[in-house]
Amino acid sequence: MQAEPTEATDPMPPFVYPGLSAAQCRAFETFAAMLATEGQRFNLTTILEPQAIYLRHFADSLQVLALLDEQQRPPPGTSGRPSLADIGSGAGLPGLALAIARPDWSVVCIEATGKKVAFQQRVIERLGLSNAQAMHGRAEELGRAPAFRETFDGVTARALAPLNVLVELALALLVVGGRFVAYKGTDCDEEIDLARSALGQLGGHIDRVRDYTLGDLAAQVGCDPDSRGLSAGLGRRLIVIEKAVPTDPCFPRPWRRIKREPLGG
Repeated sequence: MQAEPTEATDPMPPFVYPGLSAAQCRAFETFAAMLATEGQRFNLTTILEPQAIYLRHFADSLQVLALLDEQQRPPPGTSGRPSLADIGSGAGLPGLALAIARPDWSVVCIEATGKKVAFQQRVIERLGLSNAQAMHGRAEELGRAPAFRETFDGVTARALAPLNVLVELALALLVVGGRFVAYKGTDCDEEIDLARSALGQLGGHIDRVRDYTLGDLAAQVGCDPDSRGLSAGLGRRLIVIEKAVPTDPCFPRPWRRIKREPLGG
């Protein structure tokens, strides 16, 4: 992994995170500089201040590591690497953040907007992320394609759609025994109830739910939780869903039907 100089004129403050090497932390600094430089221009993010990027984007993205590490094990006796799909990846969050933190994973960032895919590709090339791929496509279409259907050990989604919609997109991509982790705010109880009903049709179940605040993560990245703009009191929730049986071939449905007739709704 090589983090080259960025276009940003002001140096980025140091990024730190437990368990990451100095090279990985430098890669996150470069990624943050690219977000700060290009984020507003390409409508990637409204969070442009370095410490806010470190906390609200990177530390938040990395909260799934322990949950996915439990699952991400290639079959014994093979040279394969664990695989992860990040759907609706946007600027590459959490997908590219996870690719930096886990170079032994194969990460595919699925995004339907071309300019966001182009940004992801620039990050991949700048950082030399040989384990990451920026894919221009839609999750509901890839979930029906034989090359992608039920092939990923893990799936993530952050701030994309209601949970009962997300599970239809994600479960079709997961292998049996795989794990989908959705990032949500803590005000999603109704979404969870709807998703439980949907999961009955998709072959999965909710394994656990983990709540935290951004302030809980501030020390991990060396941020002052009282600093302006960090939203340290913002509640976050990770919803962990495991796939128990194959997903019926009729799912995922076309996007128009998913929106018009969401499962569980």
